[in-house]
Formats: sequence, C-alpha cells, structure tokens
Amino acid sequence: MGRRLLRALCLGLALLAGALAARAAPGELAITQAQFATDPAGPWQSVALPDTWHERQVPRPGPGHYRLSVSLPDTPTGPWALRLPRLSSRHAVHVNGTLVHERRGLADSGQPRPLPLLVPLAAPLLAAGENRIEITIVGGPRGGLSPLYLGPLDAVESAHAQLRRREVDAPRALNLAAAGASLFAVMLWVRRRSEVALGCFGLLGLLASLRNVAYYDAGSALPGPLANLLFYVSQLAGAWLFGQFALALWPGRWPRWRRVLTVGALLAIAAGAVATLAGPAALDRMRVLLYPLIFIAALPSLWLIGDRVRHFRGTELLALLAAMLGVVVAGVHDYFFQQGALDVMGQWWSPWAMPVALAAFGALMMARVAHAMTEVEQLNRSLEQRVAERTQALSDANAAKSRFLAAASHDLRQPV
Repeated sequence: MGRRLLRALCLGLALLAGALAARAAPGELAITQAQFATDPAGPWQSVALPDTWHERQVPRPGPGHYRLSVSLPDTPTGPWALRLPRLSSRHAVHVNGTLVHERRGLADSGQPRPLPLLVPLAAPLLAAGENRIEITIVGGPRGGLSPLYLGPLDAVESAHAQLRRREVDAPRALNLAAAGASLFAVMLWVRRRSEVALGCFGLLGLLASLRNVAYYDAGSALPGPLANLLFYVSQLAGAWLFGQFALALWPGRWPRWRRVLTVGALLAIAAGAVATLAGPAALDRMRVLLYPLIFIAALPSLWLIGDRVRHFRGTELLALLAAMLGVVVAGVHDYFFQQGALDVMGQWWSPWAMPVALAAFGALMMARVAHAMTEVEQLNRSLEQRVAERTQALSDANAAKSRFLAAASHDLRQPV
C-alpha cells in the first residue's frame, strides 16, 4: 500500500511538471497527434502526444518512428522553428522529406535520454497546406515523445529558452555550486581527519552533484559500457557514503552494519563489472534488481539520523533529517523515471533534492561553528575574569606586604 501511494505521488508530481513543460507559447502551433510504428513498414497506429512507451508496452530499448502533419494557411516568409520539450538524445528529424536534425552514432555512449530540443527551419522547408514531419528515435527505458510546437523562430526560441533555463540550466547550476561546496568540505576534512561525518557527507555531495550534472548531457566522451558502469558504481558509492555518514554521527554504533555495507557494496560493484562484460542489457537488469535494495539499505541510515535528532534535539538536525528523507524519496522517484514507469514529460528530482540536503548540512555545520565560537568567547571571558581576579589578589598581597614591612620597620626603629 505504501509503495503504491508513493508511486502515485511521484506520478502526480511528474504529470504536473509535464503539464508545465508542455504549455504552448503565444504564436506556437501545438501538434498533439501522431502515427507511430516500431518498423517503417508498419503497421502504424494513432497515438496522442505526449506518448510514453511504458504505458503502451512498446518494446524497449528499440527504435520508434513517428509521422506527424500540420496544416499552414500560408507559406512562412521568415525563419520558423520546431520545438520538442522531450526528444531522445538519439534521433533523426525530417520535415517534408528534408533532414533537419540528427544525432545518431551514440550506441556506445550510454542510454538515450529525453531532452529539450530546438530545430530552426529555413523558410523554404514549409509551405501552405499540409506539411509532414517524420521523427525516428532510439528509445531507452524512458522511450517516448512530447508534443511538438511549430511557429516563428522568435516565439519558439523564447519558449525553448525558458524551458531549458527551468529544467536544464537551473539544476545544473545548483549542482555545480553544490559540488563546489562539497569540495570545500572534503578539503576541510583532509585537514581534520577526525571529522569523519564531514568527509563522508562532502564526498557524497560531490559524487551526487557531479552525477546530477551528467544527467543533462546528451552524450558522453566515455564508451557506453564504461559510462553505464560508472553511473552504476556512483549509485552504490553514494549509498555506502550515506551509510558511513549516518554511522559517523553515532561513533561506535552498529559496527557490524558498517561491515555489511562495505562488503555488500564491493560485491555489487564486482557483479556490475561482470554484467558489463556480458552486455548492456545485463547491467540494466542488475540495476532493476539492485536499486530497490539500495533504498532499503538507506532506511537504517535514516533511522540513525532520526535517533540522533531524538537524543540531541535541534532545528538543524531535524532539517537535515527531512532533507535526507527528501533525497531518498527523490531517488525512488528517479528509479521509476529511469525505468520509464512515469510520464515522459517528467524530470529528475535528485538534482533538486541534493542541493537542499547540502544546504541543510551546511546549516548544521554553521550552527556547530557558531556554537564553538560562542564557547571560545565564553572561555576567553572566563580567562580574562580569572586573570583580573588573580591580578587583584596579587595587588592586595603586595599592598599587605608593604603595610607589614612599613609596620615592622617602624617597630624596629622605636627602641632606637
């Protein structure tokens, strides 16, 4: 029941994000109907856009072909453009038989990813009457196609820029900033090795932020199998670091759980390497089986953080617990999104959740520094007070000594 509720929540928020992404800007023509086939020879079937392959049980990964048509009352006189809020990173787009955009040859660069795309069109490509658009994509687990928007270049380009700023540039910038803050934490931990929690969280934030930035790259400079293996290892390393961070908050607690995490992570990495040698499909199956276990392994870590909050009450610790719970929920959402179980118009949640967690941890560290500075100030004031008291006592002793010597000198002179 809980899993269904969580999945329904993820689906609802994904549909809301998709609705925001699929809005037509003024001056755009929205194309929401298409013909689809897995083979150019047919059979073809009518589909509504956005089209999510998982909902129609389309075989994945694999090719998909779309045919769309749009009728224009007049021949455009200026430059126009075609906007696709979600298009596989491996695709070919034809307008009236002319290839206008292509990105293929990426079979060895990892899984295809649906990303926003803007395709400028020269005026002669479009004509009054019926215009035909053909799109061929290679869909991975998140196969599908968004609605298409056609219109004058200025209007379409403005809408594309807004969408890209909101869904690509903003999360990338946030995670680059988070990576910088995490690197600072790691450097501080290198100077103070006793701060194990700081080092674990800094490494976790650095790893997760760089991985989140890579989500928005259409391709990778690394070979596909190696890129997929690195993503897989980064997920395992992130889960291991999260567990080590929670254990560092309670030194000496659950030593066996620490060993279980380490041995489990090493075994999973070795299994992933073997699966990579067997082929991309084997590693994908490994992800499907292993990622739920990662989420289950995160529950004891959350419990440890919650127990820390219960024993040492504080707003910053409570905020950190809420933020880390948000990271786990975002990871569950991204798991379903990765497997194509959510609408193709959705987007990743982890690139938004991880910077929030880093901000919460930063607030905890700032509170700790402020508390330490307050203690130092109190110690300084106490030391100054003790110095003043001892100085006064010494002054009183010197005065008493002077009075005694004066009295003794007077008494000794009296007989004379």
